[in-house]
Amino acid sequence: MAIEQKDNKITGTYQYTEDGVTYDGKIEGLIKDKLIQAKWWARPKVGSGEESRGDLEWKIADDGKMLVGWYREEGEKDKYDFNLQR
Repeated sequence: MAIEQKDNKITGTYQYTEDGVTYDGKIEGLIKDKLIQAKWWARPKVGSGEESRGDLEWKIADDGKMLVGWYREEGEKDKYDFNLQR
């Protein structure tokens, strides 16, 4: 995942493969203090599969090297751990 920050806004791109389908994804959100709240989208790059989207939230570690949080799909209540380490 590649994430960029400009002022209080973040954007990012990522790619993953699930069940033989490669997805391209992006995130867009805002940072307030040490909290990131964002939306994410993923769509198939090649092959069959549906677009998915949702929201996520990360807390920025004090040393700035880790994002700890969760994501969920649009319309769902269940949240799943989503942590990143630099």
